[in-house]
Amino acid sequence: MKNILTSLFFLLCATSFAQQVLDSTFLYKNGKRYVEHIAQDGNTLYGLKTIYAVSEKEIISANPGIEKGLKQGSLYLIPKGAADVTVENGSRVLFHTVVKGETAFSLCKKYNCDLNTFNTMNLGSEKGLKLGQRVKILYNIEPIKQVEEKPVVYTTSNTSVVFSDSIINYTVKAKETIYTISKRFMVPAVDLQKFNNLKSTKIKVGDVLQIPLKKENIKRIEVREVIPSKEIIPIKSNDKIDPTFLFPKKDNYKIAILLPFGLSEPGTTSVKTLATEFYMGAKLAIDSLERKGLSATVQIIDFPQDTNSLKSFMNKELFGMDLVFGPLIPTAAEIVAKWCMQNKIRMVCPASIKPSLLTGNQYVYAAVASDETQMKALAKFSVRNHKQKTIILINTGNTKSKNLYDAYREAFIEESLKGANIKLIEAKISEYASFIKRNGHTVLVFPSEDKSTTIKFLNDVFKLKGKAGSGTITVLGTKDWANFDDITGNMKNDLNITWPTSADLNYKSENTKALLRIYRREFKADLNKFGAQGYDVVSYFTSYLLMDKTTIYQCMNNFHVEQTEPGSGFENKGVIIVQNQNFELIRIAEIDE
Repeated sequence: MKNILTSLFFLLCATSFAQQVLDSTFLYKNGKRYVEHIAQDGNTLYGLKTIYAVSEKEIISANPGIEKGLKQGSLYLIPKGAADVTVENGSRVLFHTVVKGETAFSLCKKYNCDLNTFNTMNLGSEKGLKLGQRVKILYNIEPIKQVEEKPVVYTTSNTSVVFSDSIINYTVKAKETIYTISKRFMVPAVDLQKFNNLKSTKIKVGDVLQIPLKKENIKRIEVREVIPSKEIIPIKSNDKIDPTFLFPKKDNYKIAILLPFGLSEPGTTSVKTLATEFYMGAKLAIDSLERKGLSATVQIIDFPQDTNSLKSFMNKELFGMDLVFGPLIPTAAEIVAKWCMQNKIRMVCPASIKPSLLTGNQYVYAAVASDETQMKALAKFSVRNHKQKTIILINTGNTKSKNLYDAYREAFIEESLKGANIKLIEAKISEYASFIKRNGHTVLVFPSEDKSTTIKFLNDVFKLKGKAGSGTITVLGTKDWANFDDITGNMKNDLNITWPTSADLNYKSENTKALLRIYRREFKADLNKFGAQGYDVVSYFTSYLLMDKTTIYQCMNNFHVEQTEPGSGFENKGVIIVQNQNFELIRIAEIDE
């Protein structure tokens, strides 16, 4: 049953992907309707035939020369029957689902189309649009690029195409997943799993996958000269966001950094100070990237904290951006994320956000690993580094901590089954003490975000430390413990208190020292964690998203970005494990999977 459900899941993902393509934008020419497909490396004629359910002869007829192979970045027309609307040749029609707040006027303004034409194509729209209604939009894409191709001599009516089985070995690259590879080579993800005997979708850099492909043997009869029509290729940089598609390169990008400076409000607040420090680090990052070849117009925007005016503010200030950083205020993140998805603009959240913000929105990148992701990393660390110790997972009794408890437990079991097979004891808060071994080594996992509950627990354990005799007690907690000032230095040291975090600013590291020197020279001030976060986030994600590069130099973060699930956003899975040793907080491990 589990295998059947898994197969159905991937089938639905593939169907959803195809439907998304087929139901988006259509090009109408000579009374026919076409889907526009931008090819990426690995796409084949057989893949197009399979995904779009169109015969190879029809595809070749619409795209003279495609039988020689698909060219990365080129646009191909996939015939989808007769035109279902009356438009001029070369017109593009977007089939759009109305979301909350959209009107005929706002859609026409967004897609640069005529309101009268919109009303003609959508009868009754002048009376208002309904939520979820499907409308047709005749719109313009500017600028456009004309692609000239030399005439080819052949006929498509008698073209013979034969597909034979072929297998290639493919080495997994950074940031790639089963899903992205399946879309690149147009092979269903479930087939890739079965073909490579994978028990899950997890793959890592350097893995070699066997990919079943169809080798194309195309024969044609050369009888006459066919002049292909000029193809119009949209070069808007933000047309698509899914990593399986290509982003056309630009000579100059537009980047917005949203920070709550509150310039119109008197006085200094902690939020204003945080924004200023983040800006200082971000400025150093942009300066460094420009020296490495980045060409971008960067706007530092004083972002309002009043959520009531955000929509009109974003329409005015953010439209046409290629990349948006922010906001730092979590309450506004959801509003900005929805707006960026509607306008197809990539957004990087430099502060912690709810995981639900990534669901169904593949334009959002979370720079900070979620609490659940951090607990999973802590579980993997436990299995790998405490094999000879008694590990006790304690139920805190707090319902708010249940997600963290479950995340740790699930990841621990999965990691243990890989070979270590370590025993995990699950105990109530009233019974954990009975499992502490005298003269042995005990690890207590207490997944609590609540300060009072945590402090009481640590006080109780500190009193019990003698029970371990010559052994040790190590306590693993959550990232929130870093802010609990009531945890004494003796507690931290004697109980080896350990927690996961997304960022660790260590002034002894060479990377931090190097950035600190630059920061002091530029601003005559000392670097703190907000400045370091501004530098790391802006540097890494600008390189990653706009320059096709991965920045190795990171001051306090461990970035490892992965898509949470097909069709959703991306999260930094890089987690740092820190531990209190000799009254210092030491980085003892990095988990990035």
